Amino acid sequence: MNISFVKQCTGSVSSSLEGPSAIASRFKRVQPFVALVILIGTAVLIGYGLLRGQEALSVQGDKSSKDVHLYQAIVKRLHNGESYYVVAGEELRARGYATRPFVNWRPPFLAWFLAALPNPTWGRLILLSIVSMAWAMWVILFYKAGDHRRTIAVAMLLSVFFPTAYLEVSSYFHEFWAGMIILFTLALYANNHWRLAVLTGSAALLLREISLPFVLVMLGCALWERRWLEVVCWVFGLTAFALFLIIHASIVTPLLSESDRTNVWIRWGGWRFVLATADWNPWLILFDFKWIVAVMFPLALVGLAGWRGRLGYRVALTVIAYILVFMLVGRQDNAYWGMLYAPLVTFGWMMAPAAFYDLWTAARRIRHPQLLTD
Repeated sequence: MNISFVKQCTGSVSSSLEGPSAIASRFKRVQPFVALVILIGTAVLIGYGLLRGQEALSVQGDKSSKDVHLYQAIVKRLHNGESYYVVAGEELRARGYATRPFVNWRPPFLAWFLAALPNPTWGRLILLSIVSMAWAMWVILFYKAGDHRRTIAVAMLLSVFFPTAYLEVSSYFHEFWAGMIILFTLALYANNHWRLAVLTGSAALLLREISLPFVLVMLGCALWERRWLEVVCWVFGLTAFALFLIIHASIVTPLLSESDRTNVWIRWGGWRFVLATADWNPWLILFDFKWIVAVMFPLALVGLAGWRGRLGYRVALTVIAYILVFMLVGRQDNAYWGMLYAPLVTFGWMMAPAAFYDLWTAARRIRHPQLLTD
């Protein structure tokens, strides 16, 4: 067997990462005109969000709290020994939810898991442990890279998810579990535990179907880098997910009736809905000024775009994938789906200062051509 091929398939992720320690951004050597376009584009995006995004941010309703009550009721009844699909159908109809198509019925795994625990506190403690492991791995990653300023920054920015994880309502949100697992998966991957990353990433997919953009990004990056063994593993996870969907649909479909309501998620919400999902980052909720979302989210995107290396573009592409999906899919009351990518936005704020410094330096060369030779 070709040894170089084996090394290519199983080689270290960290060995080819440019590392979080690189202070300079991807924009260090960008062309002046390109830098100017990015800066102007960011300003336009902020302006549009301030003018048009406030409506989406101000009308989110109480749908998220209704959903939490739904999931709490389902878990409680499962804990008492009832069957998931019977309970889910009864609770959805009783509370006025649509039951068609079958994807209106959430995957049963989280409900089964929470129902098997002695009491709800256990679920919060397990969720908190996932957040703690992800936090520690990210902090250690930056510390080992010798980037002490960003080590402090990542420790502070991710710390907001500790109290969030311990809130009782958080343990009933499939999206929050999936978002924390995605954060943990990327930490595993960055620390060269890609096999475990495939397992946890696939678990997020089975927990909440809209983890699919993240898994597809990870698969696409592995394909691009010709990491063939990793590709096979991600494909295996996607195959397991497809089989689950087939089984899930085969169980739900006979339980549906012609009188059941139908949900339509293709709403073309555009940037306004994207801002509504971004507003579910705990830091933005903490300040509770809706205009901050319109300003801070584009700044984070530039920071993510400037993050160099394999890890950087995996994080950035995941956020971009969700932005593209949410511009097309999702009703206004689905804004809490933003929990899926909210943890990753915090890295954008950490990387933004270097990105904007490099962009501003490059843009200045238009007026001062002599800087091109500096």
